[in-house]
Amino acid sequence: MAERICVVRTGGVLTLVVDGVEIPANAIRRGSVELPVDTDDVPTVRLALTARHVDVVNTLNESETP
Repeated sequence: MAERICVVRTGGVLTLVVDGVEIPANAIRRGSVELPVDTDDVPTVRLALTARHVDVVNTLNESETP
C-alpha cells in the first residue's frame, strides 16, 4: 500500500504522484482516472496506464500459494 497518492487536475491536465514519484502524464489513459469517494473504505484511485510495450514477469512458482 502506498503511503500517499496526490492527484492534481488542472483543466485537462492530470498530475499523479505516488509516494513522491510522478507518473508520466502520457502513461495515464485520458478519462481513465476514477476517484471513488467512500468515507468508510480505504482511499482508492483507479486508472489505466498505457505504454508502447508492457512486460509481465511472473515469478510465482506453481507450487507456491499467495
